Amino acid sequence: MLRASEPLFQRTEEHKKQIQHTLGSAIRKRRQELELTQEGVAARAALHVSYVAQLERGERNPSLLIICALATALECEPWELLRPPDDERA
Repeated sequence: MLRASEPLFQRTEEHKKQIQHTLGSAIRKRRQELELTQEGVAARAALHVSYVAQLERGERNPSLLIICALATALECEPWELLRPPDDERA
């Protein structure tokens, strides 16, 4: 049983990297499905192309607003960018 002083969700560095990797892979996959370049996604989302590249490599931790802008640019829902692929959910 959790005590009031214990966090319900303890974020480890490994968990953070996994989330960033999942997001980056989903951005790249959807971008390629739409046959867009990183420059195209960046323009649609009003982001710098280097930031999009860093996101795809799992090097950045974007805000919720950035995730929503990317989802709009990639013509999908924000949750779709955060959902692990089927082979990782098993």
